[in-house]
Formats: sequence, structure tokens, C-alpha cells
Amino acid sequence: AKDMKEFVDYEFRVTAKNKAGTSKQPSSPSNPVQTGVPLEFVRPLPEIVLTEAPTEPVVLECELSRRPKESVKWTKNGRPLPSRLPSNVSVDEEKGSTVHRIAFSSIHEEDLGEYALQSESISSIGKLQMRVVPTLRL
Repeated sequence: AKDMKEFVDYEFRVTAKNKAGTSKQPSSPSNPVQTGVPLEFVRPLPEIVLTEAPTEPVVLECELSRRPKESVKWTKNGRPLPSRLPSNVSVDEEKGSTVHRIAFSSIHEEDLGEYALQSESISSIGKLQMRVVPTLRL
């Protein structure tokens, strides 16, 4: 594509053309793509270590430098998050798909682990851990 300006959002459609002819309909528009801005994590996912049961929601949040070309993928301990999340877990994004978060309204042992957000060719890894100081009863 020629004459594209940096820092401007563009959407693209594709029309297939081959020996059988040209497709009747172009594809759905792509996610908006901004030229000139490399995709990187402005704020990576944090490592959260809980020392007691939280009284407020716990949030792992990161921010990208621009809207990704493709949808992002969340993983936990190297495996994709299930499409049906437990009721205490929610995933969302805002600011034009640059801020991504996974929030826990309460923490259960199965929520602990390593979480990663993958976008295009980059990823950020955060951890949710619980370290309870043992109490000695005499």
C-alpha cells in the first residue's frame, strides 16, 4: 500500500482472485492497523505475591503501545484460558484494545499461576502467587 501516513488507523479488506475468478464479496474489514508504531508492552503484566487473602479484587493488567492487528490470547501456565471462565475471573480490554486485564473478584488456589498475554509476536508474563507466612502456635 502506498501513500500511507504514520500514526493513522487503517482498515483493510481483501478480495480473492485466482483461476476460478474473483470473489463476489471482499473480506470483513481487518482490525484497525496503525502504521509507524511498533507493538510493544508499555506496561508489562506484574508479578503479584499475596501474603493474605485479598479483600479487594486482584488485577493483572498490561498496556500495549498500539492496538494489535490480531486479537490477543491469554494463557495460564502455558495453556489457553478456557472460553468459559470461573465466575470469579473476568478478562477485558479498553482504550482501543491497548489495555488488557484479567481480574479475580476472589482468589482460589486454582487461580494461582503464571498468566501471559500474547499479541502478534510478543508476550508479557505475570504471576499470581500466594505466600502465607506460617504461624507457630505454642
